[in-house]
Amino acid sequence: MKFWYHVRNVMVLAGLVGGMAACSGGVSEPTLGSPLSPTAEADTFFLTNDQASALSLPNAVFRTSPAADADDAIRGNNPLTVQFNNCQSRPTDEDDDLKFTFDFDGDGNVDEFGHCRWEHTYTGPATARVCVSDRRGNDACRTWEIRPSPIGAPPSGPAPIIGGRPSATWTSISVACGPHTTTVVMRLTDPDNDTMNWNVTLTGGTLTSASAGGPVASGGTVTITFTGIAGLSTLQMDLVDSKGLASIPVTRFGPANTCGGQILHILG
Repeated sequence: MKFWYHVRNVMVLAGLVGGMAACSGGVSEPTLGSPLSPTAEADTFFLTNDQASALSLPNAVFRTSPAADADDAIRGNNPLTVQFNNCQSRPTDEDDDLKFTFDFDGDGNVDEFGHCRWEHTYTGPATARVCVSDRRGNDACRTWEIRPSPIGAPPSGPAPIIGGRPSATWTSISVACGPHTTTVVMRLTDPDNDTMNWNVTLTGGTLTSASAGGPVASGGTVTITFTGIAGLSTLQMDLVDSKGLASIPVTRFGPANTCGGQILHILG
């Protein structure tokens, strides 16, 4: 099985990479499978994400040894070695591939990826997060609290934040080919229904909407507008929920040809 991976320690949104396709030229098929098609105006392309639904999520199977208790806590003697096993997971589309990412300490950084099974040894409390993703950017994730038995002095520092991390995915994209004016609508989601604050950064281009805002309720949308360039341009959205948990960026869309020498790439 092929495994692939693209991730950074923040989250979400859009970009434009390397020129291909002119306004009148062909348009390649986006990663999530929705066609990028012209609207009634011949010089504008519009894209709708009809794949981002629970039906398109990978059929993820999360197993741990030792098993978690009813509170999703994994407990055992210190040091505590935990095996995370996702090998029974399957993609929704049999022609798709899955990737597996492991954040053993809940700091938002991916510690291991590639293989469907990893072990990690804990000597203090931690939060572990494991995700199963497909090539279209659909993610299924699971979080556990790791609780080794006390040994020596109690660990110092703040207690780990318990809860799921927020995420965002695009719902629609429109690009006016002449001025490269781009509008991206992002839907924000929190597994605990927490509100979220957001901020966006753009490299290669000019942001024409607000760069930060919130709070936004889970399920709400944020509209970002910018003037892109023919070449490398990256737009990214980062989220922090009301508990203080930050989003982990994954590729939500791209690259896919638009027009005027642009290629869209969205992180969310």
